[in-house]
Amino acid sequence: MFLFFIANFCFSLTSLAQSWDISDLPFWQDRSPSQGMLNIDSQLHQAFINNDRDFINNTLHSEFTWITSDGIMWPRRESLEAGLLPILNQADDIDIVQHFYGDATFLERSIDGTYVMYIWDHSSADPKLLNITEVIQKDRDYDPVMADYEIPCVNPCAYIPWVALSENQRLAYEAWQDQEQAYLDPVSGTLNRDGWIRRIDSDQDQRPVNTYMGKAPKKEDRVNYYMPRINAALESRGTGFTVPVLWSRWWDIGETAVFNIMLQPTHGDKAYWASRIFSYKVDSLTADEGIWLMSESYHTYIDTSPIMTTVDPKITGDDRQDLRNVDLSP
Repeated sequence: MFLFFIANFCFSLTSLAQSWDISDLPFWQDRSPSQGMLNIDSQLHQAFINNDRDFINNTLHSEFTWITSDGIMWPRRESLEAGLLPILNQADDIDIVQHFYGDATFLERSIDGTYVMYIWDHSSADPKLLNITEVIQKDRDYDPVMADYEIPCVNPCAYIPWVALSENQRLAYEAWQDQEQAYLDPVSGTLNRDGWIRRIDSDQDQRPVNTYMGKAPKKEDRVNYYMPRINAALESRGTGFTVPVLWSRWWDIGETAVFNIMLQPTHGDKAYWASRIFSYKVDSLTADEGIWLMSESYHTYIDTSPIMTTVDPKITGDDRQDLRNVDLSP
């Protein structure tokens, strides 16, 4: 995630997205989705079309949320009262991808720059839909601005306004903190991104999605493309890249998956909703102790958000320690 935010400031994501031909990049075997999950998903879509309120009520998770492409977060009750409908239907030309994380299933529908993520919880006998997050790719109609001074990272490097209610949530959060620890090494002058590389999942060719970029290239290509440009930008600019968190909720899905939603205000850019799955992975070849990874990520920018301005900490007297260079990894 860290690299995505820096890239927003360093160059036009729109140009970057156009420079990658996503259709030429290979996908993994999960391009043949599990028919069981597709059946219940298809039934739910038909229920929306037919206004079958009983089926919808029985299928949506009790804590279901829906983030629409304009950046409005609708809880379960409000989404039903508003009569929201999925922006992609059952058309034959819609691309469907599924990734499985224990009792959690990520299902994505996409076509022509429109992406919808469905998070299914099948930890009980009847699968429940926990979240829908929508992204419609578009060009920015404004210019983001990057601070030229240091912005200390306390949130999220030390804490966010949220309390873990389970061990899995705590470990998933620590994994994300480790991922966010990328910082400019004062000795080498290069970006230490070991945490980011270590904590981003790629075993199913996962591709993050956001409003101003659409679907990202594969992890290896993102690292190789972004890092030289980021290091060059850091030579003349501050390191205030890490995006804080204003609000967050987390849900355990079975024993090995955690889903969360965060409201994050990008420095010099608009605020967005981040919807993510964290999963616990064990190396099957070595049987090593497992690690928590960020496996899926959708960023839906809020249309009505202002550009989030920043103030030089020297002006406000903010003398908090920058914790980006504190290694929080286990």
